[in-house]
Amino acid sequence: MPSSISRYAPWTALLLLVLCMATPLLHKTLHIKSAAVGGIMRYQVKHRGFFVSDRIPINRLLWKKPTYQGHYDDRAELYEGIRCRCIKCEASFVFTAVEQRESFEVNGKYPGWAPSLCQKCNSLWSEAEDKEKTYADNWAQKGRSIVPLEPFLREWLTAVLEANSYHKKGYEHTIGMIKKKIRRG
Repeated sequence: MPSSISRYAPWTALLLLVLCMATPLLHKTLHIKSAAVGGIMRYQVKHRGFFVSDRIPINRLLWKKPTYQGHYDDRAELYEGIRCRCIKCEASFVFTAVEQRESFEVNGKYPGWAPSLCQKCNSLWSEAEDKEKTYADNWAQKGRSIVPLEPFLREWLTAVLEANSYHKKGYEHTIGMIKKKIRRG
């Protein structure tokens, strides 16, 4: 059993184990092994071929802006977990080496980027954003022909305020526009 699980991220494996049990979709990408070592249960979690607690080699050639160092200076050779705090629920979480490699090398995000929401709040924000987009699309297609208009606008305003509470995008313009339309009747 590698000691890296206890040295680098002792709670990451346990957290992912709980998430894996709660979310059947994660079973496809996470592989969890457990073993009792010295009377203590230790977990080894693999995600896409890497142990979650592992340090992963940095490939700067795959960075979209390789001269921008972000979290890592020129001497850094390995990604390692970065502790972050969710701006919605203020929970602490780890931006793992695997997630960083995927974000910077596969998805093309700048190496200085870090998630601002934990996984739970990010999924809730995605749902709120989708709901808001549904209202926005409906408004774009039908506009003032929606009957009754005021209840639709109030529901849309509620959806926009919910999405805005996650501090991810600027919804201020949409909020102002809907409030103005409600006032005008």
